[in-house]
Amino acid sequence: MTYVRALLVLAVCVMVSGCAFGGQEQEQVQPVNQTAPAGIKSGVEDVLQELKKLQAAMKQEPRQQDIQQFGKALATKWDAFEGDVEKSYPAQYETIEKNLYPLIAETGKSPLDLQKIQTLVENVQRDLSKFLEQLQ
Repeated sequence: MTYVRALLVLAVCVMVSGCAFGGQEQEQVQPVNQTAPAGIKSGVEDVLQELKKLQAAMKQEPRQQDIQQFGKALATKWDAFEGDVEKSYPAQYETIEKNLYPLIAETGKSPLDLQKIQTLVENVQRDLSKFLEQLQ
């Protein structure tokens, strides 16, 4: 009887230690997407470049049609890598989206609120620049 208890205790210990070991191993073996940061970095740089073009257009005599095109271009460029940012960097994604989507929406409104657009452009540039620094 003592022999059976000893075997039972030994079996339970092995199972418990095996479960604990498996949990630690899972944490260490989670795959890291090495290509995502390069694609994300490139995408962020593209969006920042588009924001600079939008700012330059606003300094001249901005036309409704031109501003709308910049808004569409921003949306297209962001959409190209947005899913990767959302999955890999959820906090930064949320921060960027708080200003980016209102900016895109503002560029489609008529009449344009240029002051609001300018403020949103500056906010998005700040958010994306901080994110780009974190990626490097």
